[in-house]
Amino acid sequence: MTTARRRRRQRIVRHLRHPFHFKVEPGAKVFTAWARVRVPTTDVTLPLKVEHVRESIRLKGIGNTATCSMAVCARREAECFPHPVEGYIDWFYKRAFVVSRLDKNGMPCECYVYAHKDGIGKLNDTKGGQQKLLAQLEIDDDRLIVLRVPPPSIGKDRIKRPTGRKDGKKRLQPRGAKLRFAAAQMGGVPA
Repeated sequence: MTTARRRRRQRIVRHLRHPFHFKVEPGAKVFTAWARVRVPTTDVTLPLKVEHVRESIRLKGIGNTATCSMAVCARREAECFPHPVEGYIDWFYKRAFVVSRLDKNGMPCECYVYAHKDGIGKLNDTKGGQQKLLAQLEIDDDRLIVLRVPPPSIGKDRIKRPTGRKDGKKRLQPRGAKLRFAAAQMGGVPA
């Protein structure tokens, strides 16, 4: 198998699906839309502006992956991406999932995954973090956030690490959106 063909195969097989969760009205059931995940080919640089943080504060974006400061920024700066952006974005502490295509019902069916190390999500979820971020941006002007192509982690290339606890019990620790929500409810994460 040629190197180019192997790379293309890895990019397709790497991730399968990402869940996007929607709650139509308060008290309603949570609806999950599964989107096929694609890996981008180029890095993206986004300028975080004061108006993005103000919009996130208005939307009460603390602990929310879809309305945090960077999710609002990525939605408003859609022209920076090399693919279409349909408006739904999940911004986790180390990954960002950007929807590129919707199905016939208007739900996400395809998204791109990006890696980042900016720390904006943790700052957003700390107590008073959005106000601190707003003050920083008013003093220093725009802040550039780089979204990178995630490193490959497939099959035999992945390092085999022991998982779970030695006593056989499962670790009950939130991940992704649940981690951000739990961190914000507990008063924030250490920045």
